[in-house]
Amino acid sequence: MKVLRRDFVEEGTRSYCNNRPLTSCKAYIMIDAEGIIHYAGKSCAEQYAPSTNFTNVPDLTKGLIHNNEGNNFGGHAGGGNVAGRNSRDSELANAITYLMLREEYLIGYEIIDKYKFNKLTDLYQQYKCNNILTDKEVESILFYEKNSKKMNKKLSLKNLSNCYAYDFILNRAMVHTEDTDYFEGLLDGLKKYANLTVNQINGLENWFEYIPEMQNCRLRVFENNN
Repeated sequence: MKVLRRDFVEEGTRSYCNNRPLTSCKAYIMIDAEGIIHYAGKSCAEQYAPSTNFTNVPDLTKGLIHNNEGNNFGGHAGGGNVAGRNSRDSELANAITYLMLREEYLIGYEIIDKYKFNKLTDLYQQYKCNNILTDKEVESILFYEKNSKKMNKKLSLKNLSNCYAYDFILNRAMVHTEDTDYFEGLLDGLKKYANLTVNQINGLENWFEYIPEMQNCRLRVFENNN
């Protein structure tokens, strides 16, 4: 079994291990030798993909924080060789996540369409074919991320991760509430500006009690709102 990424899943998605619904709206996406996709929590993924280094698994869920998870964005503690290895693995995970967000998951966002780089598209296609990135490719992707946010800070990995999380939540809210016009308006603004104001975020969180599996979650504020 191979772990592809950590991603959001719809409520009712069942774990590969015990066929019980996953309750965090997040899961590790795994693929077996026959190409069948399975979903798992951390312990299940560790059991069925024991050789996986989870530090280098791309994580698309960091914009939505569960109260029992904390906010560990892209950092790992350690010392000596362990710290250096974890740092390199984290860079690999961040590079893959950045490619996924820019080249697939946030297509249609104005900021993505405005700052389109053929090199990143080529690197993503190579990754999809080879399922791995070389150290040089990781370095190149992180160079693009660093320089992109100099042009517009909304192109940072953290900000794009926020966009992806809010996109997921707003679409879920439209399914589970009747005030779809309100959430559609927020989603349209998110896609146009890659940002929500603090007041908009606070208003959205007021709806969490009506959205399955959102009660114990909080949202990360966009960097340009800090």
